[in-house]
Amino acid sequence: MEEKKKRLTNWLNTIQQDSWQLELIISGVVIFLLIGAYGPIVDYQRPLLIKVIGGNMASQLFAVGYFILLISYFTLLASFLLHLLLRGLWIGAIGLRSVSDDFDFEVLNFQPRFDGWLRRRLGSFDDYIERLENQCSIAFSLSFLLFFCVISLGTYLLFVGMINQLIVLLNGGFPESGSLAFFALQFVALMGYLLGGVYFVDFVTFGWIKKRKWLQRIYFPFYRFMGWVTLARFYRPFYYNLIDLPFGRKLVRWLWVIILAGLCVSSLVLVRNIYFPLQNRDGADRVNPGNYEENFIARPGFDAETVIQATIGERILTRDYLDVFVPYIGQMDNRRIEKKFPGLEPARIHSFVLEGIVGIGDQENDKADMDSLLLAFTSGLQLYVDDSLVVAPSWRFYHHPKREQPGLLYTMPTYQLGRGEHLLKIRKERVVSDSLVWRDNAFIYFYH
Repeated sequence: MEEKKKRLTNWLNTIQQDSWQLELIISGVVIFLLIGAYGPIVDYQRPLLIKVIGGNMASQLFAVGYFILLISYFTLLASFLLHLLLRGLWIGAIGLRSVSDDFDFEVLNFQPRFDGWLRRRLGSFDDYIERLENQCSIAFSLSFLLFFCVISLGTYLLFVGMINQLIVLLNGGFPESGSLAFFALQFVALMGYLLGGVYFVDFVTFGWIKKRKWLQRIYFPFYRFMGWVTLARFYRPFYYNLIDLPFGRKLVRWLWVIILAGLCVSSLVLVRNIYFPLQNRDGADRVNPGNYEENFIARPGFDAETVIQATIGERILTRDYLDVFVPYIGQMDNRRIEKKFPGLEPARIHSFVLEGIVGIGDQENDKADMDSLLLAFTSGLQLYVDDSLVVAPSWRFYHHPKREQPGLLYTMPTYQLGRGEHLLKIRKERVVSDSLVWRDNAFIYFYH
């Protein structure tokens, strides 16, 4: 047994001596793959946002998972870039050592005050190379630790969200304010944040809670449970091996401050046009280019306005008809229809389906009446042209090919309108505090 352990130790020591080569190869390959994956990852953001806004809580859970993976992506990329930079500095130091062995302070001939301070601070050049080697190895390991920590946070949030989703399913829908199920949702969210905060405090304080004798009986079962929920088995060996080093403890202690400072600096915006409004309350005194399909560009990122806003075909009309498209916003429109038409059969009967080679779940509900569904949708829409209500507009279900969204389309005749500027106002009915109210939804200028 001892001989086997000795051989393992010798083998690991041999691997350790040449680990820098493996680190460089892995860092280079990972950075190359991550940069190549940036385009597909960003391109998926808009379709995901459409599903989240038009879906239910399950879609929101999926979005949380995507956000966590996105944060993990940038964390891993930044960490490996830092490691590659440090390892390049280390290789440069090795190359310099082959030319100049060590510091020669006699040749530098500094004054005693500077000479003594530099000798104490720098030590030998070999010590500097050794410190760089240790820092490179720690940075490489820290990259994976950070990645799994972000994944750990994501799995915990998904766990809490799944419990909330289960409560919603058992209740038969999102609970009304003041109901028992609503308080259950609030309690689960509160306990999730509280217990997650306790576990996080223990993590960043290097096990302060685990060192308290009077807390071990209470905290140990919770610690084991959180280990399963957060997939801690993947990063605990890295974590405990890292924090028993002085440099590792210092790095972990300041890491969260560095991350927070980096987020704040990257989010800093200098506001120059202080008299130009960013967004008007009623929208009637601005022209929003996003309201015109001719200007529509599926920009990457989570730009919710481009998903929820209504659009018309063009700003300056070239024909006597104007296409008006109002997108379907699942959470908002579903609540209104369920409130106003409680017995209406939905068009689809399953929230989850499998399509392709394996097909499970029917998307279409044979009992649904399309005319009744269209009436339910259109009953919550009003169109005004120059403050005049458009009577009985002929709305139709429409899946917009450019926006890739479902919604309602009305091709409005404009040949009776005079020449010049006109204002199209769209009002939508919403559920606010368990009551149906009408709200202005869009103000769109066009020219005939």
